[in-house]
Amino acid sequence: CLPSEAHLWGRMETGDGAHDEWLVVGILLRLSAEQPDMTVTVRNSTEGELLLVEAAYCLPEWLTPQNSSNRAFLRSGNLHVLDSTSGSESLFRERKPLSLPEALAALRSPLLTPPGASPSQAPTAQPAATTALWRRVNASCDGQNGCPVLHTASALLPLRAARLLRASPQLVPAVAAAFESRAPGAMAAAAALPQVHKKSEGMAVIKLKFTRPMYARLVAQRFDLPTPCGLRAAASQHSHPGGGRVPPAVFDLGAKLAFGLELLVQQGIASPLRAGATPHPSTPEAGIPACLNPSPAAEAQGDAEVFAVGPQWERFRASLAARGYFRGELAGSRLHSELLARAKVAFHAG
Repeated sequence: CLPSEAHLWGRMETGDGAHDEWLVVGILLRLSAEQPDMTVTVRNSTEGELLLVEAAYCLPEWLTPQNSSNRAFLRSGNLHVLDSTSGSESLFRERKPLSLPEALAALRSPLLTPPGASPSQAPTAQPAATTALWRRVNASCDGQNGCPVLHTASALLPLRAARLLRASPQLVPAVAAAFESRAPGAMAAAAALPQVHKKSEGMAVIKLKFTRPMYARLVAQRFDLPTPCGLRAAASQHSHPGGGRVPPAVFDLGAKLAFGLELLVQQGIASPLRAGATPHPSTPEAGIPACLNPSPAAEAQGDAEVFAVGPQWERFRASLAARGYFRGELAGSRLHSELLARAKVAFHAG
């Protein structure tokens, strides 16, 4: 930090979301291009000089981890690397790590950008390295090169858990982390899923998005499903397209997420989702997030709340009707409702 001059400093924890840090790098690159007098440095706790690691194949051979401290900066929309041409020969001759004041003084030197010259023409600018950074930013934020940022998977969940995660998909990383870090004592208290699963509500299949490392860890986790939870019995009664059973991968993923959500609720981490009024401690479901404790009217709607109505679903339903899928049954009849429920499951299972 430089207490002698104005500066902004920030820190973020990305977890598995490596694409998040590259989203920030892209924002900072654009900001430095719009504010040419602004200098930016980006580091992370595992790789140190993040910008240099990504652009390693485009950098001078003399630059090493030992001498790279305070030598790489974003300025004027470019990655700049300070070398002996950047300022005083005596200061940079030995190519030792620089102090931040020394580095900033060199970057601001009029020798780097003579009047009328473009900042990208400065001897410290690294065009090839800047291109490598943009390539990484675009691949992370736009899903280019055939590598989408997020993985989409289907999960069979208790209805109230499906309702919550469909309405608040940003909870999925916290739910996954709670499951991965589960302790035996906490699992014993969560064995029956008292707050997440009501046997009278049924289950629903929904699609959720995961970072690829998060999904891989969830799938790789070995999990012996506690018998008191009743998920297997509920899954056996769940209507699936074609009358078959729910695929094991869909069931296993949903079971892990259900227990992760139960642990979150019990730990109180889901407190931002609670209703504004504090329930009385004697209330059996006190402390349950509002969307896990729906009103009787919401419960009567069943899994209809889980499935969002949108143009894709409407087109899908219209195509089924045109093909005679509903067998001429009136909307609201028992058979029509059963066929509609199966169509919803098929649509969201993909």
